[in-house]
Amino acid sequence: MTCVWVSTDVHIDFLLFDSWIAGDNVETATGKRKDFQRYRHHKRTIENDTQDQFNMFDLLVPYLNNPQTLSQQDLFFLNEIDCAEMLKRYYSYDNELMAHILGKQLSRGLRKDLDEVAEKTGIPLKSCNRQFDNLRRIFKMVEDVPGKLSSLISDMFLLDPLQAIAYASMVFITNNRLYVDKRVLQDVRLPILLESSTEFMNSWTSIAEPNGDDQDLHKKFLQDMREIKYTILHSTKQLQEMQKVVNANCKDFSQNKIKATVPILRSLIQIGGGLSNRGEWRDIFEDLMEQVVLPCKEANLRVEEVEVFIAAVRNSFPSLTLPHDVKRRTRASFRTFIETIGNVIILML
Repeated sequence: MTCVWVSTDVHIDFLLFDSWIAGDNVETATGKRKDFQRYRHHKRTIENDTQDQFNMFDLLVPYLNNPQTLSQQDLFFLNEIDCAEMLKRYYSYDNELMAHILGKQLSRGLRKDLDEVAEKTGIPLKSCNRQFDNLRRIFKMVEDVPGKLSSLISDMFLLDPLQAIAYASMVFITNNRLYVDKRVLQDVRLPILLESSTEFMNSWTSIAEPNGDDQDLHKKFLQDMREIKYTILHSTKQLQEMQKVVNANCKDFSQNKIKATVPILRSLIQIGGGLSNRGEWRDIFEDLMEQVVLPCKEANLRVEEVEVFIAAVRNSFPSLTLPHDVKRRTRASFRTFIETIGNVIILML
């Protein structure tokens, strides 16, 4: 028999709520309670209270999954502050887990494999399932909906701005199937990858246009970068001219550091031109790390020097002897690309 009770004044024990979303059982959650340490002789009473709280949380799951109904449900009276706090905690996530699932198709098969992820990370399977389901639910709700992802997520799921921005980046990574779990990226923290994705979303998409979105890269931007790659890399003269201008603007660099920037410059043009290729786009974090970030570190380029180099690359474009129509048509896209990729490189250093 299912028991449902109504209360006019419900107390949410958020320590127990955290235990519940973490996947703890009642016994484990009871042991974490501060009052349990003080009143061990009342173990049964405290355990029953923990069970009551867990029962309430279980009944609230449908409303936590559909946040706009949480404050409207009539099972329990919840004030707005408690509703907001519950949603914030329910939609919390573990960086280590998300690094395993982001960029992959959020399929039933992937969900079935979460037991292996749980064993590897030490995160309880129940918590892994909750986090996976939360991401998939958000992804499905905003898929192909025009508008700014973080605003859509904030409005639909009533999350605070920072949490909404993080989920927006996760949706972007998943939608574009960007690889984030490569071995070469193991030392790059997930927040860095999310912030980098936010950079891409803000600059390389159609979000600034009417009815635009920040889920896919802008087609004109991709076309421009492909044309720039073809024009510069297929002409030794153009690339040498560009390198000469860059070198002149990095006059305080040692000869070894100047030499190190030669393949880095070529890689940047290659990466930009490859954004229209789905395979190369999916590898962007790996390519940036292997072809730009690590070479910068190996050359002992300081952050300030990398900033000078990026600015030099940006400022070199107007000086190139490209066809006038090509330069005029692609100038804004190149500037957008190099400024954004520079920000991401700095983040990853």
